[in-house]
Amino acid sequence: MATTAFPSTAPVLVERQKRSPGLTFTLRLVKQPVAAASLLCIAVIIFSAVFANVVAPSDPIRISRDTFQSPSMAHPFGTDDLGRDLLSRVIHGARISLYVGLVSVFLGVVAGSTIGLVSGALGGVFDLITQRVVDAMLAFPALVRVDPGQYRDHNRDCVAAVKPPARDRRSRRSC
Repeated sequence: MATTAFPSTAPVLVERQKRSPGLTFTLRLVKQPVAAASLLCIAVIIFSAVFANVVAPSDPIRISRDTFQSPSMAHPFGTDDLGRDLLSRVIHGARISLYVGLVSVFLGVVAGSTIGLVSGALGGVFDLITQRVVDAMLAFPALVRVDPGQYRDHNRDCVAAVKPPARDRRSRRSC
């Protein structure tokens, strides 16, 4: 009795090599040069804010006689009415801006997560009241805001700015 060998019809699975997260991130950046340029800009801003004392060309509060200088090699952004270097002031101001931004985002995440967790855990009437309060707070940026003191133009009494409604970033279980 002769046996014949039939070729296997089972699909051959080619095992794909797993890439490290760093390599995957780098490959995505290479495919998207705008994202790479944006990341570079953000990295430069953070680096200059952290190392402002080293990176800034001069003391940001030093007053000199070079008032209202236009941009030059000595003062790349120029000087203000007291002769202070504007580039140094921008670099040192980035520290405060980054700090305020990070703290406000952190507080928003903590407050939103806490409210969402408590609302989801208790449910019922508390959940409905919390939902209505959050919906009311999200509605305010869409309203017309009148700011009479923002512009110095004497021909206008007030300026109305309309801000489009923000996208709803809440995730909620269905009722």
